[in-house]
Amino acid sequence: MVTSANDAETVRRLISRGVTDYLVKPFEYDRFKAALERFAKRQEELKTSASASDLGQAEIDRLFSVPDVSSQSAPLTKGLNERTLGLIRLFLSEHPEEVWSSEQISEQVHLSRITVRRYLNYLVETNELVSMIDYQTGGRPSIKYRYSVTVQ
Repeated sequence: MVTSANDAETVRRLISRGVTDYLVKPFEYDRFKAALERFAKRQEELKTSASASDLGQAEIDRLFSVPDVSSQSAPLTKGLNERTLGLIRLFLSEHPEEVWSSEQISEQVHLSRITVRRYLNYLVETNELVSMIDYQTGGRPSIKYRYSVTVQ
């Protein structure tokens, strides 16, 4: 089911009618792709098991399982390094409620501002961080970053 309806009653009603997957618009492409792949795999397994009169619990579990796509980490963008990303994540996780500029973070983790900005942009793209423009700087606006509410 692909819909914009996300109220509990609608979800309960559709599950009781046999809906096996539910995507709320707007959805991430990776989640949609995983749903299609899961559907195709389930159809293939049903086709191959049609000759068997009984299915074992393992086969039934495989047919009904819904893997957690959100726990799969996105591949790193070319030029990014897991260790450097981990350093920036560690720093931000130690200050989850605070808002930082890339310049402030670069001073704290001892990396260049440009390097830090690349990693912060990646974290914004993967929804780990949110960014906002601070116009109250008295000069050039500054981009500030903080953890996304859903990450914490």
